Amino acid sequence: MTMTEPEFVGDAVDMSAGEFAAQWGDGKTDDGCMFYSLERNCNDVSWLDKFVAAIGRLLNDIGRNPDKYGKNDSENLLTLRTYCQERLESINRGEMVESLISSSDILENQNGCKISYADIRKAMNGEPFDITTMSIKEKKMIAKAINVGIDSRLQACFVPDRGDKISTENGRMAVEFSIESFPVFLRRLFEMVGLNDTDDTGTDLGSGCLEVLGFNDTGKFVGRK
Repeated sequence: MTMTEPEFVGDAVDMSAGEFAAQWGDGKTDDGCMFYSLERNCNDVSWLDKFVAAIGRLLNDIGRNPDKYGKNDSENLLTLRTYCQERLESINRGEMVESLISSSDILENQNGCKISYADIRKAMNGEPFDITTMSIKEKKMIAKAINVGIDSRLQACFVPDRGDKISTENGRMAVEFSIESFPVFLRRLFEMVGLNDTDDTGTDLGSGCLEVLGFNDTGKFVGRK
């Protein structure tokens, strides 16, 4: 179980499951919507102060009871706390932002051309995207992207509650990415350093996926072949 499951966290710290869910998902606990409240309140000093305090309590409990948490929980929470603290500093300097995700839902392909998450999701036609591979390099790259957890954009590319699935059998890895998760996964493929300095596995896999969806090398949607 991980930090995204409010019942678990509610039992682990001095905060009820309901309080945790209200802070992370505006009271919604069954659809993986962790960041709605954070986006809505990213300019609210009082709310951010309380959220940073809640994160601090959770980090303290991870230090005392590490076996109760997932391996990425501490790093994910530190990322969240750093973001909130930076927002507080910006607000104190008089800087405001319209939205947490206004410039975050964009990736750059292998040629540096920008593609929006919205365009990728539209190209998916309401269906998940499946990747099946026997390639050792591709399997390692997929695992590397997934294992990041929540990144500096406060985004995750593999959340089972969204319908994301992964399986391995006889050396074959099969992954099914939901509409919500797949654009984030693609961005990570293009951003990640390869297994060595000359390895292009991530960009090759990402560009191949975009081609399947109908995007050309300039990032323009031209339709599936």
